[in-house]
Amino acid sequence: MAENIEILLEEVLVEKVIVLLSALNTKSKLQYYRTTLDEFDGVQMPPPSELKQRFDSAFIDYFYFRFSHFRLHKLELPDAGIQVYKYDNCYDFSIDFPECDFNKLDISIGDLQESVKILADNLSAKMYCCGYEPVFNFDLDNRFFTNDELGPLSFNF
Repeated sequence: MAENIEILLEEVLVEKVIVLLSALNTKSKLQYYRTTLDEFDGVQMPPPSELKQRFDSAFIDYFYFRFSHFRLHKLELPDAGIQVYKYDNCYDFSIDFPECDFNKLDISIGDLQESVKILADNLSAKMYCCGYEPVFNFDLDNRFFTNDELGPLSFNF
């Protein structure tokens, strides 16, 4: 059974997320986006001001963006999903993609960790991790790394 790999960044700055989404929209191809505010399926990225308004107006919400030809640092994937979760005026940011797509890349877990660290720094994240979906749980056994620490799951593809 194919599994998804998930990258999670906790408590990011939403203004920086909007900048990243706008940049991704020029480097990658947005297939659609969806929110729980209005359950609208869009095929064009809203302008940054509208994204900011949507993020601000949500109390607790989920925003999902699906990209093809996804390009971010050393990650070049055929498809990837980005989720932005809002809760208690905080935002988490995650990227998910099929394990089989990662297997085709010519990057190491160290390269992935370095790319995620750059992304975490760019978004001012309090914590970042990567592992099999769902990576956010209290049992860390499905993680390849958390912040600068590798493991506990080994990366044997």
